Amino acid sequence: MKLQRPLFLEGEPGVGKTELAKTLAACLGTLLLRVQCYEGLDIAQTAYEWNVSRQMIEIRLAEAAHAIGGQADRERLAHSLNSRWMLIERRCCRR
Repeated sequence: MKLQRPLFLEGEPGVGKTELAKTLAACLGTLLLRVQCYEGLDIAQTAYEWNVSRQMIEIRLAEAAHAIGGQADRERLAHSLNSRWMLIERRCCRR
């Protein structure tokens, strides 16, 4: 709660993950997004994907403007390429 990040629960079927999530969401007055994952699929692949096209455009623009000369410039570009606005959120099931 302090980090204001989603809570990801995983475990064997039938141990009460969904009930715990429902109870926490109700107590905290928050939205519950339930995502059914299967082996080989993690939360990152389920919840979002990188906007690779947008990242490539940003790289090309920086190259064209000669804006990636020094280490600080490269770090700034890397930070922007890995920022939240470069993510495409996937639709989740709301329950």
